[in-house]
Amino acid sequence: MILHPRKTDYRGNIISQIFFFWLERLLFKGFKNTLTQSDLNSCPKEQRSKELFEKFNKHWLVELKKNDPNIKIALFKTLYFMYLAAGALFLFELILFLVQGILLRNFISLCAGGDNVDRSSSGWRVSLAYACVIATMSLFLSIVHSVGFYLIYSIGIQTRAICITGIFKKILRVQQSVLHKTSIGHIINLVSNDVFKSDQGVRYFNVFWLCPILLTVYITMVLVFLGPVGMIGICYILLHTPIQVTLAFIFGRFRYNKSVTADKRIRLMDQVIRGMRVVKFYVWEKPFVRYIGRIRRREVLYAYLPA
Repeated sequence: MILHPRKTDYRGNIISQIFFFWLERLLFKGFKNTLTQSDLNSCPKEQRSKELFEKFNKHWLVELKKNDPNIKIALFKTLYFMYLAAGALFLFELILFLVQGILLRNFISLCAGGDNVDRSSSGWRVSLAYACVIATMSLFLSIVHSVGFYLIYSIGIQTRAICITGIFKKILRVQQSVLHKTSIGHIINLVSNDVFKSDQGVRYFNVFWLCPILLTVYITMVLVFLGPVGMIGICYILLHTPIQVTLAFIFGRFRYNKSVTADKRIRLMDQVIRGMRVVKFYVWEKPFVRYIGRIRRREVLYAYLPA
């Protein structure tokens, strides 16, 4: 991306970042005219691949000294502040959502009293206060949700930048004898598919620790407001958990088999292209077409079965 010194602070102050005012100029310009590369803002310094990989490499070198190095730990240490910030925002969103539900219940109970509704000035003030607080919390929920997902997508993009930079640097430093054992198609598949999956996985990182908290709070609220009768619905949902875990495991196996089959197909295509003269000389086009077609059909089958 072309860097523009005049656009280094395009995100503006904290208000502009929360409400995304810095996007207005780009959106209006894109609405009137076709955007060009010169219209894009420069990448912030802390999000550039060079700076990100330097931070990641420090933690990765520490991990390599262990018996079982883990790239996930190195990635988390590199972006831990953003992970914690996104987690705090989602937890705050959960608290706001629960408090809003309790306030809405009280507001409905206050207004659904029939002839017993307090129609005095104090009663109207209480009802108006409830309505204002609920509306304000809806606004805060929208802001927190948007900023939280912006952070999550930023983490995913930075994770992808770190992984692609690491693959690029590894290719430049690896010996030619080792590089010949790896096909170009396999490297392209690694960058385009596998790294993209890691980007998607980051988006659901907070779900792992938020779901137990959410389930505990919901069960408590059901017992408090509905009593033991509400546990019927909770038990019905919990009974689906083993089925969902089993289906997730089966779909995971399908995705794994699809990735293995895709790597095999890409590696074979790379070998065919490199040895095209031999293939033409022995007239092996049709056998290779049938063989690659079978692998491709198996790959498509693994892709469509989970869907």
